[in-house]
Amino acid sequence: MRNIMAACIAAALPGCALASSLVVNGDFGSDTFSGWQLSGNTHFSRVITERVFGRLEHAAVFGPHGSSGTLSQMLNTVAGQSYRLSFDLKSPLASPREFMHASFGGQLLFSSQDSAFGWEHLSFTVQANAATSLLSFNYRDDPAFMHLANISVVPVPEPESAALLGLGLCGVLLARRRRGWSGQKRAETRGR
Repeated sequence: MRNIMAACIAAALPGCALASSLVVNGDFGSDTFSGWQLSGNTHFSRVITERVFGRLEHAAVFGPHGSSGTLSQMLNTVAGQSYRLSFDLKSPLASPREFMHASFGGQLLFSSQDSAFGWEHLSFTVQANAATSLLSFNYRDDPAFMHLANISVVPVPEPESAALLGLGLCGVLLARRRRGWSGQKRAETRGR
């Protein structure tokens, strides 16, 4: 019974963590940009293998000179639904000619310019406004390369819904357990 209750609570509260990402090839595991649209200045855009937070993984690197490039993907979403966008980003050198902007459904969620930093994990909760949402990364890095890895977009349940689901499951389990106890008492009484 404890195992069932623990499983129900685990499924009810962080249920979103089990959801699969809407992004195709978000880890660049195909060693290509398959599933993605590259536009603008795509020179010096490629997928490499490197250490991301100590683990050997695929990452996209971008270093267009003179103008910006864009990496984008159209995602099937539900209007009004919240989603969690997360990705890992690294900018080895700071320059006035380098930037990275991330947007979802036309909403700018992240902007960095003229900054040098090691791998950072970034996460944002955003609401979809339509049945499809464009996920895009606009970038430029003349002196070096911006590094991008592990892009994920997953639906986020409303906290109230998850709590109500968890309470409902606990109520059902308690009712079943109680019925089991009373059935056991009746059997004991009949056996006497």
